[in-house]
Amino acid sequence: MILGELSGPPLLPTDRVGLATVLLALACLVGCGPREPATPHYENLVVVLVDTLRSDHLPSYGYERDTAPYLAELAAEGIQVQGYSASSWTKASVGTLLTGLYPQRHQAISRSDSLPAEVPYLPQVLAGHGFSTAAYVGNKNVGWAFGFERGYSEFYQYRPASKVDAPVVTDRSLSLADGLEPPFFLYAHYVDPHDPYKPAEDWPDPEVEALAAVQPRFFQG
Repeated sequence: MILGELSGPPLLPTDRVGLATVLLALACLVGCGPREPATPHYENLVVVLVDTLRSDHLPSYGYERDTAPYLAELAAEGIQVQGYSASSWTKASVGTLLTGLYPQRHQAISRSDSLPAEVPYLPQVLAGHGFSTAAYVGNKNVGWAFGFERGYSEFYQYRPASKVDAPVVTDRSLSLADGLEPPFFLYAHYVDPHDPYKPAEDWPDPEVEALAAVQPRFFQG
């Protein structure tokens, strides 16, 4: 770049330093012209939620029994944190997970409450940034009836008399992932540790059997 010739008295050393600084600044400004904004790159995001699973019964958190070897392997290869649920039950806690708001703010607290349409919701936010979104949930408390399907291009809710087993959630979720264009957001909600509990056939317990017979009413609404 040519800025032109200088005329006049010889430059003093301090003048030369000042001139060099000005020239350097001008050269930097030339390189700061307008540029096309870079296209953002997003990784796929998968949320796997296991309803009512306790961290103190997982080996990666110090439990002595090998109850979840695959989760332990995942924790060893990734990042494990100490998280805390915002509520003692599914709807309110998942509402917080997917909105970033305390239950008192997102208002999905009781059995009849829904997520308000004006509450920012992670699937909607990601869809607005070009993500494909899909979910397979095994608990009706985070289903269509309460506004949790918002923002998903594909949303599947299992609605049996009781609950859906893990292999079904896994198979359906993997099928969804195979059909999604990246970047995608996939939410898979497992309920295997959740009640109602079925007693083992070789260990009958009248109290557990009675509880298992009554509790499907909760899932039927």
